[in-house]
Amino acid sequence: MRKILKSEEVTLAHVKKIVEETLENSELDYMQQITLDYISKFVKINFKHAEDLLNKLIKEFNLERHIAVQIVNILPKTIEELRTITQQSKKVKDDDLNKILQRILEVISI
Repeated sequence: MRKILKSEEVTLAHVKKIVEETLENSELDYMQQITLDYISKFVKINFKHAEDLLNKLIKEFNLERHIAVQIVNILPKTIEELRTITQQSKKVKDDDLNKILQRILEVISI
């Protein structure tokens, strides 16, 4: 039986990295294989770029981690999409939304 030692929101790219590392060392069980199939379809950027963007969003824009994770997972392309993600958090200024979109575009173009 496994014991949960820590709980933290992570990006889909992070989950993909973990599952792929598991695959290198052993066979995946049924749920792990389904997870890998799902993630392979929806991950838009690699782990390093995802973590860099996540850290920038948290530090530069003072976003809550769970909001920043959703932004990294979805990579919105418009202010309206971004506003939808951030609406449950504190009010984010339009200027900051534009800067966040710029950071996203920098990562996507890499």
